[in-house]
Amino acid sequence: MRNPRKTNRQRYFTVLLTVLLMVSLTLTAVAADIPYKGYSYDEWDVAFPSQIGYLPVQVYYGDVDNKIVFSKPEDICVAENGDLYVLDSGNNRVVVLDRNYHLVKVLDTFINTDGSPYTLFSPTGIYMRGGDLYIADYENMTVVISDTNGNIRRLLQKPANGTFPQESEFRPQKVLCDSNGNVYVLVLGIYQGAVVFNAQGEFTGFYGNNTVQITARLLMDRFWKSIMNTDQQEQMSNYVPVQFTGFDISANDFMYTCTGVNVGVESELACVNPSGSNLWANAVTTGDLEIGYHKVHAYRTVFVDVAVAQDDFVFALDSTRGRIFMYDTEGNMIFAFGGKGSQKGTFTLPSAVETRDDEVLVLDKSKASLTVFRPTTYGQTVREALSLYIEGDYDGSKQLWEQVLVEDGNMYTAYIGIGKALLYDGQYKEAIEYFRRGRAYEYESRAFSEYRTQLLREAFPYLISGLCALVVIVAVCWYLLRRRQKKERGRNNHA
Repeated sequence: MRNPRKTNRQRYFTVLLTVLLMVSLTLTAVAADIPYKGYSYDEWDVAFPSQIGYLPVQVYYGDVDNKIVFSKPEDICVAENGDLYVLDSGNNRVVVLDRNYHLVKVLDTFINTDGSPYTLFSPTGIYMRGGDLYIADYENMTVVISDTNGNIRRLLQKPANGTFPQESEFRPQKVLCDSNGNVYVLVLGIYQGAVVFNAQGEFTGFYGNNTVQITARLLMDRFWKSIMNTDQQEQMSNYVPVQFTGFDISANDFMYTCTGVNVGVESELACVNPSGSNLWANAVTTGDLEIGYHKVHAYRTVFVDVAVAQDDFVFALDSTRGRIFMYDTEGNMIFAFGGKGSQKGTFTLPSAVETRDDEVLVLDKSKASLTVFRPTTYGQTVREALSLYIEGDYDGSKQLWEQVLVEDGNMYTAYIGIGKALLYDGQYKEAIEYFRRGRAYEYESRAFSEYRTQLLREAFPYLISGLCALVVIVAVCWYLLRRRQKKERGRNNHA
């Protein structure tokens, strides 16, 4: 006769084993679908595994109904109603998709102010603000400003002003507009910064001039050039300012720029306020901190585009490794995702990045594709925690950061977030430890200074009381000593 308890135990064990096996297979399948790994950097700038913040959910090679197909898409922008404007450069047109990626319309012919037709020729940049469409028409050497139906309002071309280098061609690569109507254009070969036109279309100068960075290699090369002949000097590297490769602007006119590479200079991001100051001057915003090597070639991050989201998070696109880097409002790297390859979520020749709500959209010029990324549950929690802190809800952000640390104990940003919440809550001693674990040494010093002030403030009444007591004790002792001395002198005189 069978033992019923033993039979039940076997049945439970079989069910448990089956469930564990199914979960394992599911996790393995999910991991196999993700062609990249999440990572971050420790205090020695060495990469270590981290949770993945964004996953690729869909890849489009045109609209969802396959009515049109992309060809060498260069850039993308988002309208206020959420429609996507894809600059389909290979077909010299603008493709408009709705939120569900259905085709809305195609702008392949524009209408000039005199009624004549205008056709794009290898355009490379597109931007939208207030219902106006700005297109950097590269081969036509023109910036086209039109409405959403293709009716041209204004054409911007090479300035005749002597301030603009007249020997250079006006080949616009990227374009954007600020809240005052000023138009900023990145022009090939112009190193003075972005070319600026006012709302009336008049050239007013340059914005964000980059200078040649002084490095040890630069100084050494200058020394050798001083003792070389002309032929030898021509064979050495030429040093010119680093040119912008992409830019974007926030609702409050903070401009985010990315630069290319030069001799001894890395590609990097900058957050420039309206007065021209880089707010990220002390942040590490050069993408991957470790250099990759393949045979004899070194691979460094080269940013080609940057996008700022509505909540001021910044996403930068690396053309070398096909990765997207997410930064917070202080220039701290939060996530890195994407990669090079042929799988979903990887790229061959990434050309542009844009955001819409919580989505991150990436164009691949070679694949002629549009990849849509969405945050994981972990990534959404991190983003909400950062948003709550920016809004001033420190207690709410602290609770979310604690959830993040349960999933990933190596998330330095979570330690910093909790430390900031504790700092603003007046818990300075506890904040010091979290800042130390998050490698935020500047904030740690600030918390320590506040903690020291707090201790002095709390101890001040006791210090004053002790000082007063000491003064009284000294006065009494002095009085008693003087009195004793007088008595002794009186006895001696009497004797």
